[in-house]
Amino acid sequence: MLLNIHNSNNQMLLIAVSYRPLSASQVVFKNHFENLLVILASLNSPSLVMGDFNIDLMNLVSANQNRMDRNTVHFLEFPLAHGLNLYVLCHPG
Repeated sequence: MLLNIHNSNNQMLLIAVSYRPLSASQVVFKNHFENLLVILASLNSPSLVMGDFNIDLMNLVSANQNRMDRNTVHFLEFPLAHGLNLYVLCHPG
């Protein structure tokens, strides 16, 4: 979902809400999420992306391979590589 909000000075704020069900492919979601960020960055307007991405950021190391999970690392690095600030609220379940 994408919302376009204007304040009283007609300044625009884009708000994007995204959700990835646990059953959805993390790779497919990553591709869609990257496309969204590229589009938002190209608009040169303040933007806020929020949602439930169902990506375990508390456990970056793959339990069975003892190495960094590249999909999770890429999910964290991609916004930063495009000059976007990343604020993460982790709620361990």
